[in-house]
Amino acid sequence: MPEVSTLSRENNDFVREVHMTIKKISQDIANEFQFNTVISKYREFTNVVYDYLNAKTEFNEEDKMVFSYAVITFLKLIAPVLPHMAEEIYEGLGGKDSVHKLEWPKYEEALAKTSKITLVAQINGKVKDKIEVDAESSKEELEKVALGSAKIQELTAGKQIVKVIVVPGKLVNIVVK
Repeated sequence: MPEVSTLSRENNDFVREVHMTIKKISQDIANEFQFNTVISKYREFTNVVYDYLNAKTEFNEEDKMVFSYAVITFLKLIAPVLPHMAEEIYEGLGGKDSVHKLEWPKYEEALAKTSKITLVAQINGKVKDKIEVDAESSKEELEKVALGSAKIQELTAGKQIVKVIVVPGKLVNIVVK
């Protein structure tokens, strides 16, 4: 498992997707036997993998490590539904023994959390800017970032700010006259 605190943004996002996939597939198989949604999640994750690969022109060591982790995890996740295919792919990758003897991937809540969010900055309820901020930012920090945005400063120049409404993790609405 890669150490996410040192990963680049795109690799951190990719690991987050892996863990969200582990959670959903594990729940659907173990608790609800929702195999139709399991198949759907396989397809969604495949699209995430394609997006990750298409965004890269060359792979550094970190990229290779994260991608290997994702592929092996995905093989473990498809093994209950596609046993022969998973076994064949695992063997083709040089795996020893059987993919079915590997430990089931463990979902880690901390790795599934996003480190950044897109904060929507509104003026009188209308979206005026979108700003990337740290997901753990406080209300005060979100307000400061929104009010510090060049677009927001330009649009509020010469106007009286009546109220600032902050919805943590989502938006900042600035009411002006």
